[in-house]
Formats: sequence, C-alpha cells, structure tokens
Amino acid sequence: MAANTRKIRIFFDHELIAEHQRATKPRQCIDNPDHLGARARAYLEFTRENLRARARAIGEAVYALACLRLSDPAVARERFVHGLITLSRKYGPSCVDAASRRALDFDAPRYDVVKRILENGLDAVARTTPVDSHGQRLFAFARTPGYFAVSSHPREEHP
Repeated sequence: MAANTRKIRIFFDHELIAEHQRATKPRQCIDNPDHLGARARAYLEFTRENLRARARAIGEAVYALACLRLSDPAVARERFVHGLITLSRKYGPSCVDAASRRALDFDAPRYDVVKRILENGLDAVARTTPVDSHGQRLFAFARTPGYFAVSSHPREEHP
C-alpha cells in the first residue's frame, strides 16, 4: 500500500491492483464505481435524467408519464419509471407506450394501472371502443330491449 495526500494505491506482488481517492474528512466513505458489482452500478444509473432518457427511448407516452411522475423533486418516483422500463422488456416498447397513453387518457398515471392495461390486453383495444371508468370494455346485450316487452297476446288465466 502506498498513500499520499490525495490517493491510496494498493499493490499485490508489486503490481497495482486498486487506486482510490483519499478521504478528506474523518469517517468519510469513498467508493470507486469500478469496484462495485453489476447490480450496484445499475442502481447508481437510476438518476432522474437517465430514467427520462430511457423512457423517451421506449415511447412518447412513456416519456410523458415519466416526466409527470418525476416532476415533483420532493417525492422519489424513480422506482415507478424503472417499473415501466421493466414492463417494456416483458411486453415490448410499443405495448407499454400504448398502455401509458391509455393511462394518461384516463387520468390514472400509476404503475398498477399501466400493468393491468397490459395484462388485460387493453393496450390493443381501439380507443373508440366504449369503456367504463376502470378501463373495462362495455359490451352490448345479446337481446334487444324489445325482446322482454309485454306481449300483445292476451294472457290466459288459469283457475
């Protein structure tokens, strides 16, 4: 090991294996990103700017939904946007973009809504199809209203 006022260098068999910036305060922890595992490095990439860029690559509706959720600096919504990115791997970018557009149209910008839209296949349903407030398709009855109308035949009375 060799150290100066700015760096600490670690050697093994006279070969440099690591170099770190030296702490400037007592008990200060300094991490070298090169020495982190793949999952830790991936977690550090979840900045708001990076997540917005990844959302834009999926689609405009996903980007709009991500910007809406990340707009409040006081509330951490990075996990929400990461969830949308994960859904795009499972369902495909175009499906997640359509589901995000539908969630925005129904004023329900939540992860669980987007996921339910994808699970129920509502991202593929045309917007002209009538739906209720929960996004459920409305169906017509098989019989017309007149089917159950009172018959014009007189009723037979039984004694």
